[in-house]
Parts: sequence; C-alpha cells; structure tokens
Amino acid sequence: QKPIFFHRQAVMVWKLDDLIASWKLPPPQYLKLDIDGGESQALAGAEHTLKGVAGMMAEVKPDQEAGILAHLSERGFELKAKFEYRNGKPMGVTYCELIRRAA
Repeated sequence: QKPIFFHRQAVMVWKLDDLIASWKLPPPQYLKLDIDGGESQALAGAEHTLKGVAGMMAEVKPDQEAGILAHLSERGFELKAKFEYRNGKPMGVTYCELIRRAA
C-alpha cells in the first residue's frame, strides 16, 4: 500500500470585491469557481462584483449545490447547464454553468 502524503501551504486570501477595488482592476464579466469547497465563502466576498458578471462556471460539491444555486438565483443568475458525469461515470462534483437572467 502506498503511503499517503499531505502537504499544507499557507495562502493569501482576499475578498474578490476588495481585490478589484484595491488593485483598481476592471470587473470580470465571467467567473470560474473551483475552490474545493470554498465557493460559498468566495461568493460572500464578491457581492459587488457579482452585479456585473454575465455568467459563470462553478464546480460545486453535492452537499453545497442547492445552497450555492439558491444564493446565485437570488442575485439574478439562472442555471443554464449542469454536468455531473464524465464518460458515463459520476465525477463526485457538479459543474454548473450559470448566466444572468434577462431583465
């Protein structure tokens, strides 16, 4: 049996709203979220940024999917497509493509 190795590394964390404001970056029109379970926290730090986003792709864990989709629906997004399988096998995560609802 192969040994299991774990590696921990400190990372800098910024709220997306603060990062964009501090660095005077143009707001994104499209987001891709793949944060290994941190999607809810990332969205909480992007309330202002989300107002200008036209669409996004989010990788979500099954136990977080309903909450994240509800959060985004409340902010004007609708689910366009959902991918849970690759080559006929479940992936263990769901890829959700969302677009901003027409006004």
